[in-house]
Amino acid sequence: MELRTDYKLEKRTNFSLFTRENFEGDNTFEEIQGKTGIEKQRLTDIYFNPGATEPYEFLFIEKTVDKGPGEMMKASDHRNEK
Repeated sequence: MELRTDYKLEKRTNFSLFTRENFEGDNTFEEIQGKTGIEKQRLTDIYFNPGATEPYEFLFIEKTVDKGPGEMMKASDHRNEK
């Protein structure tokens, strides 16, 4: 039995990278999906496919990671300023 060495990780969206770097921690994909009720395919689209997150989805995700409304957006704006 050998591990593969020719694998490629699926590219995440900027939103997904930002979420992973700053807010996920114990809030894994599965936790976020379970707590928000966002369908698995839709959350997969948010994390791995281009397109915009709906405002209510963004608010649900913020609530899941214990952030206030707009807090992630503010942090994202500051990240883009760097």
